[in-house]
Amino acid sequence: KGHFGHSMAACGAIEIISSILMSQNNVIIPTRNLCEVDPFVGAGNFIRKPLNKSPKAILTNNFAFGGMNTSVIISC
Repeated sequence: KGHFGHSMAACGAIEIISSILMSQNNVIIPTRNLCEVDPFVGAGNFIRKPLNKSPKAILTNNFAFGGMNTSVIISC
């Protein structure tokens, strides 16, 4: 959502396409506008700068209006 806004029904397809393109181009794009992590969240491995890496697998989760939820794992 940080890059495209809320794309409603297309959000899952956009996320899959973006994930595959990141894998093909050996880059992991960071969360847009993530400058500070709330201390309540705790220590995490948040991506703040592009990483020149290609993941071995990608997990995408989509939680939509009306309880339509899905998770997809892609092996790269």
